[in-house]
Amino acid sequence: MRWNQSSVRWKRHYRRGQTLAWTVENAAGESVRIDPRPTFELSDGDAIMRAALNDRGLCQVPSSLARESIDNGDLVPVLEAQSAHEVPVHAVWPATRHLLPKMRLVVDEQLKQAPIWRTR
Repeated sequence: MRWNQSSVRWKRHYRRGQTLAWTVENAAGESVRIDPRPTFELSDGDAIMRAALNDRGLCQVPSSLARESIDNGDLVPVLEAQSAHEVPVHAVWPATRHLLPKMRLVVDEQLKQAPIWRTR
């Protein structure tokens, strides 16, 4: 089933100083950006999840953030066929000879989790 933007009352839960469009797949299989007019906007991943879990509308978040809530039935994915694109994530740090141990730990953990994000 394909979506019709005009038939949905959007409650978007994300903003970082500017309106952030959603990327979805159209009927031709192309990635397109839509900019639904939100009822309200949030800029914190945890707040976005709390809003969605408290029936405040739709949200577009990384699957890694919503996976547990989806797996236990608290959230239901919608527009999955239109949201099947991947978003590149980059870890960057200053060009130094040695990476701080706490940064190395974060980078290594993200690398371990990356295959899980792609397969779920």
